[in-house]
Parts: sequence; C-alpha cells; structure tokens
Amino acid sequence: EKVLNYVSDQKITFDEGWVTFNVTEPFIQWVSFPHNNLGLYLRIRAHTIERDIDPQEIGIIGTNGPKDRQPFTIAFFKSRGSGGRVRKVRQVSRKRQRSDVSFYDHDEWNPYL
Repeated sequence: EKVLNYVSDQKITFDEGWVTFNVTEPFIQWVSFPHNNLGLYLRIRAHTIERDIDPQEIGIIGTNGPKDRQPFTIAFFKSRGSGGRVRKVRQVSRKRQRSDVSFYDHDEWNPYL
C-alpha cells in the first residue's frame, strides 16, 4: 500500500518564476530507505476551482520542457564527522624485478604463504 506523506503547502500568485519547496524530509527518507522512494507528488488546487489542476495548465514545465526551465533539486550535505570524508593515500606499488632464472627451493616452501 502506497502512502503519501505531506511535505509542503504554498500559496502563490500567477507570477513567472521559480517556486521552491523544502524537501529535506523526503530526501532523508529516500537515503535511509531507498526502496520506499515514491518520488514527489505535486497537487495543485485553486480556491475557485473544485478540481485538481494539471501542472501544464498553469505553465509548470516537467522533464519534457526546455532544459533551462526543467525542475531541479539543490542539496546541501552536512557531514556527520568533523571534517567530512577523508581519502586515504595509497602507497605506490613498486614492481618487483624479475630474474631471468627461476628455481624452486623445496626447503623454503610454505603452504600458508
């Protein structure tokens, strides 16, 4: 059973421009439980109309619109540690020189090495 969780409610005018929503809580849930990610559902209502409004009816552009007007997400990631991720530097591996002659020494054979 799919359950939608309320995220935000905004009253806007019919101006042109970006509309912003704080979707921090859904993102936290998606990172913690990716198999439960249902995406975002946008419901648009007008107080003068008794039905939901299709986003395209009021000019909201989806993924099929011009690239410079498509919806996007900006995220700020806060580290749980003191300084974020620290990369460890690996030592450079040195290639062993191979001799032209190889031999097998029965006395130095160790099956556990």
